[in-house]
Amino acid sequence: MSSSKVVKYDKSRYFWQGVTLVSKIFTASWLTDKDVDYLIFNYPDSTITPREHTRIQLLKLLKLPSDSPLNILNYEYVKESPGKIISLSHGQEAGAVIAVSKHIADGVGIDIELKKRKIHPRSKKFFVNKHDLDISSDNLLHLWVMKEAAFKAAAPRLPHLKVLNQLWVKEQQFGLVGSEQAIGEVGLTKLKAQIVAAAYLRII
Repeated sequence: MSSSKVVKYDKSRYFWQGVTLVSKIFTASWLTDKDVDYLIFNYPDSTITPREHTRIQLLKLLKLPSDSPLNILNYEYVKESPGKIISLSHGQEAGAVIAVSKHIADGVGIDIELKKRKIHPRSKKFFVNKHDLDISSDNLLHLWVMKEAAFKAAAPRLPHLKVLNQLWVKEQQFGLVGSEQAIGEVGLTKLKAQIVAAAYLRII
């Protein structure tokens, strides 16, 4: 008679494990590099889920104890760190977390995807609109990642924002369809195997 083995892990071990995969990511023009805290990391092994590892790295980013509870409110605040707004992303092989002071931005978003991921052209109707930057089918992934990050930054502040194609993205700016005014900035950082987008919502 066989029995399944339960593998336990030491949460504090993963708290200190891993080094950010890039030394700089896109930062909005009204911010400095010192205003933005982030970690981009590979997942360690199969004894911990990507979701759990990402949450642990968020604790580390916010300088909270490894055994601290993590209560994320409205997808943007951590109850235990009320002065920061945050975002996180779970990719297939790597994750990302980001935080900025709520006094210098109204929202922040991050998204990470494998560079080799292909976006089917038929999916364009779900996130592309006529106001977006001109982009070839080969670079649909770039627009997808930027839209995901921009949506994460803006949606908690704009309840009427429900889907990606309600946003336009061009020249490192994003805004709402129906208005030419940009409400934030978004940009890409390319790693060896991943692509990362970071977005920042201006204080409204």
